[in-house]
Amino acid sequence: MSDVFIGVISSVEFWKVVIPAIVAIGIAFLSHQWAVSRQLAEQRKKMRIEYLVSSFRSLMMFSNNPKKHEGAGNLREATIAIQFLGNKSQVEMLHGIVDELLKPNGKAELDPLLASLRDELREELNLEKVEGNIYWTHPQEETVNPK
Repeated sequence: MSDVFIGVISSVEFWKVVIPAIVAIGIAFLSHQWAVSRQLAEQRKKMRIEYLVSSFRSLMMFSNNPKKHEGAGNLREATIAIQFLGNKSQVEMLHGIVDELLKPNGKAELDPLLASLRDELREELNLEKVEGNIYWTHPQEETVNPK
């Protein structure tokens, strides 16, 4: 029995079949690994973009809104998201903002954090970099729909 096995293994026809099969299996395995890693990277990028848009929007809804109690939920949402998914700089800026807001009559400058979120979002979307402040409006209903 072992002589037959050795004879099969030592035959040229055996290696003509086995080597291409091993190469094909290796290529299939590597292709699968690359596809999975590419899919994970795309999912991370999509999640990152959603986080950046959501955090930016929530902070903008809070920022410069004269009715701070209405914007508190937006600040809470942004705070949670930035602490989970923000980069180190964004988390540090957020902590400074929250520390300032917790002081009596505390006011905090949100523009640097908003600019950081905007810049990172534009980078994730492969858009050109823009400079300057963030602009937003909170028009009164009378100015939007004059009677």
